[in-house]
Amino acid sequence: AWTLHGVALDDLASAASRLRPGPLVVFAVAFAGVMYARAARLAVSIGPIRPTRAREVLPSQMAGYLAGLVLPMQGGELARIVVG
Repeated sequence: AWTLHGVALDDLASAASRLRPGPLVVFAVAFAGVMYARAARLAVSIGPIRPTRAREVLPSQMAGYLAGLVLPMQGGELARIVVG
């Protein structure tokens, strides 16, 4: 609310209409590829203990990465354990 204080809605709508979705799509595809690669790497490292696929590891990998953005210190690692 503080950020939007004093911002005219017409100016905000005008700025939003000039946005190009191309870079956002490229970023989303690249992000998905990186997260899948990380999950595949983790699945390979767990493989000698128990056969694991990247698809099984992906939810905990995503939870850990995203929680690491908002939780202090190594909170993302705890989220990865809880989800996994």
